Amino acid sequence: YYAYLRSAFFDGDFDFINELNYVHTQRINKTGYIYNNKLIGQSILFFPFFLCGHFLAVALNEFGYEFPLDGYSEPYFFSTAIATATYVFAGLIILYHLLRKHFSPKPALLAVLSVWLGSPLLYYTFIRQRMAHGTEFFSSVIFGFLWLKYRRSDNFYHHAIIGCALGFLCMVRFINV
Repeated sequence: YYAYLRSAFFDGDFDFINELNYVHTQRINKTGYIYNNKLIGQSILFFPFFLCGHFLAVALNEFGYEFPLDGYSEPYFFSTAIATATYVFAGLIILYHLLRKHFSPKPALLAVLSVWLGSPLLYYTFIRQRMAHGTEFFSSVIFGFLWLKYRRSDNFYHHAIIGCALGFLCMVRFINV
């Protein structure tokens, strides 16, 4: 997932042949490019955090620290980890507010904590942050929020917004299609 962002930012392309530890380097498509079965949605969500990580790496280098400006050093990893945690927590907060429309505060909070602590989402929040599960959760909650808000609307634009949210959700992981 991250290869889209790193390659576009540093190489100006989506050719993943030079991506560090890229798993599909032996699979070449008919077009001559490396096979990629991941989607670009997470990279889009990571972009603002990635920029902060890049500026942090540049600033730290100005102060004498040596962080490679290549997308693989600690500032980039840290910024994308913060991105995942931010999106997961934003999703949890939105989910809580959705549940509060139908339930009292305690059951809503218990449900949200159960979703986070009783599922692999906790692991993907703090251990495997570059996998798409955290951003997929956030995108799913946004889609659910918009669907609940606009599903009965007669306004075409409301349904277009739902469609865009669903389309973006499908851009995060193929399984969402």
